[in-house]
Amino acid sequence: MYGQQIRKLRKEHNLTQSKLAEILCTTQSTIGKLEREELEPNIEMIIKISKLFRVSTDYLLGLEDEYGLAMDQKEIFSFEYKHGETKLIHHERREKK
Repeated sequence: MYGQQIRKLRKEHNLTQSKLAEILCTTQSTIGKLEREELEPNIEMIIKISKLFRVSTDYLLGLEDEYGLAMDQKEIFSFEYKHGETKLIHHERREKK
């Protein structure tokens, strides 16, 4: 799961593997291996990535979603409402039964 999260965050910030590696003081090969989950990140790397992208370490590890909800304990119900140029997104948190 962490590999998918790293790749997603990197792409959302328009970074190449090489550029992300430069920022994190590592190699492009290491970033590629992390994204493919061929290499497990150490604690220092997890912290660096979470600080860089301003996400929780639990989000990086797939333990919670982008809303801070534990993946195995809660469900999110959401809907969008559009009126002209205004778009409202509602997220409701509910405990799983």
